[in-house]
Amino acid sequence: MNRLRMTLAGALLVAVAAAPLLAQSKAASKYQLEGGLLYATLSGNDFQGTDAGFGFDVQGRMNLSGPWSLGVAVHRTSHNVSAAGASEGVLGFGVEPRYAFKASGSMTPYAFARASYLKGSLSSGGTDFSSNGHLVGLGGGILWTITPTINFDGAVGYNLIGFGDIDAGGTTIPSSDTSGSSLNIRFGIMWAVGSK
Repeated sequence: MNRLRMTLAGALLVAVAAAPLLAQSKAASKYQLEGGLLYATLSGNDFQGTDAGFGFDVQGRMNLSGPWSLGVAVHRTSHNVSAAGASEGVLGFGVEPRYAFKASGSMTPYAFARASYLKGSLSSGGTDFSSNGHLVGLGGGILWTITPTINFDGAVGYNLIGFGDIDAGGTTIPSSDTSGSSLNIRFGIMWAVGSK
């Protein structure tokens, strides 16, 4: 866990250091790249003993018509599972449409939906466990304009999640599917990477 936090902190520092170079372009942007830290819970009876975890969320985004935009995301979090004495990694690939409301000064609030394919994996007692799942959710956030091409982003989302039966070293464990909910909090930076 400490190594993951150090890696994420290093990546964020590099991103902040590179921000002034990206800010030199004043052109209106159709495309954006967004990256940041992600905090996620796994809640429900099926996830008792599974801690909340930290990770990252990276998106490539494109402005559509009017206030709409669409993002393609990769996200990953790590969660300690007390019963297994190990950490479970949850990797996701998803899409995130957004609707931006009218800006108030340097702040632009938005609403979003997310749908993701999930892959959970854990190693314990010399056996690799994995399961495939899904996430669907809604949330809201605020973009804070720092420069014409850089925004700070903060968002909160509530999701329903589910995983299918667990594969344990090539053997499927019957009736081991899980379902529950997740609260996600993310903070990051969005950069303009192309012009209209």
